[in-house]
Amino acid sequence: MKKIFSIVALAAISVGAGAQNLYEENLFRDNWSIGLDGGISTNLHRWDNGGGVLGLHISKGITPVVSFEFSTQLGFDDMGWDGDAKSWSLVGNDNHVSSLNVMGTTKINLMNWWGGYNGRPRLFEIQARGGVGYLRYTDVKPHNSAVGKVGLDFDFNLGEKRAWTVSLRPAILWDVTKYGNFEGGKYAQMQLTAGVTYHFKNHTGEHYITTARPIDQTEVEALTARINAMRREIADKEGRLQYLQGELGKKPKEVVKVETRTVDAAPRVETRTMTLTERSRTQQVTFKKAKTDVERSQMPNVEFVANYLKKHKNANVVLEGFASPEGNAAINEELARDRAEEVKKILIKKYKISPSRITARGMGVSDSFSEPDWNRVCILTVMEE
Repeated sequence: MKKIFSIVALAAISVGAGAQNLYEENLFRDNWSIGLDGGISTNLHRWDNGGGVLGLHISKGITPVVSFEFSTQLGFDDMGWDGDAKSWSLVGNDNHVSSLNVMGTTKINLMNWWGGYNGRPRLFEIQARGGVGYLRYTDVKPHNSAVGKVGLDFDFNLGEKRAWTVSLRPAILWDVTKYGNFEGGKYAQMQLTAGVTYHFKNHTGEHYITTARPIDQTEVEALTARINAMRREIADKEGRLQYLQGELGKKPKEVVKVETRTVDAAPRVETRTMTLTERSRTQQVTFKKAKTDVERSQMPNVEFVANYLKKHKNANVVLEGFASPEGNAAINEELARDRAEEVKKILIKKYKISPSRITARGMGVSDSFSEPDWNRVCILTVMEE
């Protein structure tokens, strides 16, 4: 019997290793099931007495072929505490718990092993199982024993989702430590049980192992082309941003035309030359349409100026806010001013720069660039005395 169980266990390991990569990833929470079974047992060498068994089992599927089961089982017989045989009846007053069995079992799905698995359980399947465990006798002579068990499961997988299985489970249970000892005639038993099992839902949404979808080379090539297009788009935007930063960082600055207006006055266009000395520093903060808050992506530019001011106590900063041409003139005037004030507020509150070193003013509408987004800026110009 020991050799038979060893062969079954080795076969389970080899089959599981060979089949695992053919199916969807098996997470730890996948392929669990729980079931109840009950039936009768009788001594293989003395067929004159028997009893009932009732068990609970929990299983974990590894592949469509291999699974592991942990089970516990109570045995009932019709023997009185004095060892005298009584009339056999599972509901009689003389019945009592005669044994407690805890066992670990390896199961091999013979149908899937021989016939393959197409991603869905068959209506009818046969599984071979074998395992070892612990048995506690509680009847005439209470004692503990190591036991082995082999058997077959005849499974009927029911329902559209195959969530339920009804099984007929014949098995042979033998007492390893009492092997060869005929005293009491209990060293080997034949069991015939029937039961029902529920299979929990996996991460795939199914109650069983599903086959992995094969990789379509055409789909892979399409995704690769899309990724490359996105990379080119990002590179183009980064190039345009670098160009903009270069234009704003030129020394001296080119003449900038600025359109300003008030609510009750006619618009006017001013020209202003931003000429910087060799010791000046310039950064920019860009804004979204109709927004004055500084986004996280723009904070490095503000921090650069703040750190420079901390290191150079004689330096001051001029903040000039601009708005893009589209939209209401009065609102754009306020946006330009508020953008400069928002940057000033960050320098004061976050970086502890003295307000006396900061000049903030709104410069109205700017049309220096063809892209409207590039005109929604606050230019930070650091001047040293």
